[in-house]
Amino acid sequence: MAHPPRIPDNAPEAAEQAVPPSVDVLPEALNKQERILSAALELFARRGYQATAVPDIAKSAGVATGTIYRYFDTKDALLNVLYQRSRSELNACVFAPAPAGPSAREVFGLMWRRLAGWLAEYPEQATFLEQHYHKPLLDEKSREADGVFVQGIERFVVGAVASGEVRDMPPAVAVALIWGGALGMLKMAEDGHLSIEASVVAHAEASLWDALRT
Repeated sequence: MAHPPRIPDNAPEAAEQAVPPSVDVLPEALNKQERILSAALELFARRGYQATAVPDIAKSAGVATGTIYRYFDTKDALLNVLYQRSRSELNACVFAPAPAGPSAREVFGLMWRRLAGWLAEYPEQATFLEQHYHKPLLDEKSREADGVFVQGIERFVVGAVASGEVRDMPPAVAVALIWGGALGMLKMAEDGHLSIEASVVAHAEASLWDALRT
């Protein structure tokens, strides 16, 4: 008899491994680094990567332009540190350990609510991830962080198909439905068409499960 699927045990660890180490652990330096990262995230999400110049980031962070290059060799490097951090935080949230023995329906609901909740709580990071997903600027570590999310959902689908609770489908289809559904809901909220509240998340969860279940 096939065992019910569960949230992959190794996803949080893999996510943590994708987080780049701090460039400098001294409090003052770390504060500057965090200000740079925060300013870059806000500008990249609002303007886009190409429309954001390094001096713009420096001005927003309250540091000299040259200070940025003490921590990040290039603007691309800064983007990748931000991407790895944001994606890894999302992965750790979605794939955090769950109670033992739930059904595929319960596992799916838990992952979906975590995903929707994270995107709603961190809309700048969500927008940033959506803008740069699979873009050529991403380095190997950023693509690895993407892979943790994709592989985590795919493992769930494979287990749920084996237990007979999810229809047989290419796992990537499920990834597209779940990730695309969450981002679509976020965009509708940004445009003022809906509010991401518990009832909306529950309606979306039920609809997505209907698309997946046998």
